[in-house]
Amino acid sequence: MSQPLQAQFGILEPFDGVDFTDYSERLNSYFVANNIGQVTADASDTAKREADKRKVSVTISLIGKQTYSTLKDLCLPNLPAEKTYEQLTEILKGYYKPKVLEVAESYRFHHTLQSENETVNEYANKLKRLAVNCNFGTYLTRALRDQFVGGVKSQATKKKLLSEDRTFEQALKVAQADELAEKESKQLQFNSNLSAKVQAVQSVPKKSSLAHPKKGHKAKVCFKKKKEGSCHTTRLVTATATQEVNTNEGNGDTPDRFTVYMRSVKFSDSPTPTPPLYKLSVTVDNKEFPMEIDTGSAVTLLSATDFSKLGDHIETLKSPTVILKSYTGNIIECLGEKEMEL
Repeated sequence: MSQPLQAQFGILEPFDGVDFTDYSERLNSYFVANNIGQVTADASDTAKREADKRKVSVTISLIGKQTYSTLKDLCLPNLPAEKTYEQLTEILKGYYKPKVLEVAESYRFHHTLQSENETVNEYANKLKRLAVNCNFGTYLTRALRDQFVGGVKSQATKKKLLSEDRTFEQALKVAQADELAEKESKQLQFNSNLSAKVQAVQSVPKKSSLAHPKKGHKAKVCFKKKKEGSCHTTRLVTATATQEVNTNEGNGDTPDRFTVYMRSVKFSDSPTPTPPLYKLSVTVDNKEFPMEIDTGSAVTLLSATDFSKLGDHIETLKSPTVILKSYTGNIIECLGEKEMEL
């Protein structure tokens, strides 16, 4: 396998057999950077021939074994080394990049739209590449603008671009600004959702610790202070979710109250390791219950087993006043709620 030729400046790998026009452009830059075959305009004919032979030799050395074998066949009955550098490059360009049909390339250009996961910069560059073989001439910039406006995926951006005459570069800048604004808006919305006071539960499948390994009962807990005055917020969590906790700065003799929302949840083993749990002991009706702490959750669940330890029955629960949803948007039915001392 041929190896890249390394000189004083840069490395040029063997030709990959795709587009020799691109390769010859890099080859010419390589010659200039490394002063290969470079002569002044007033150089003698002999010096020019020697410089050209050097470029031919380096080209043959660079293009690789397979490409040279093809070139050798194309040059018969002569050898590639007997050709000039210009002759060699024209032969290889003609073989590896046959003349394309302008009408087919133009059709492809005019039917190219921005794909779903493609940025406006990527779309613009794709149109530029496709326009190369369309022979647009002086119509190029207008063709790029018209197809860019017609093919951009954002309807809001398209409407804006259609409202005023712009050049291709101006249209691209507008689309870039809209794309950036939309990206930042989504990020702000995401951050806002994380801190919003929502009542949505994200279930984390794991092995149940209840009497029935594959099925258990969970209760959602809402803590609140029954006293007038200002309050601040904290959050507590049980095994799978959390509810906002409102505590009051004031008389410590006033009992805290909380509401328990209970439902039935299925549990299953998960191969995904879970993060370490941090727990806090919470006293409810003089009975302590270990609860997991999660400062970012919105609701708290208490198991039916723990609820039964309070000496109460599910039949005494009132109808729930909130609607819980899972992470996937499914409605979670609560068994009920009841105010109790904390």
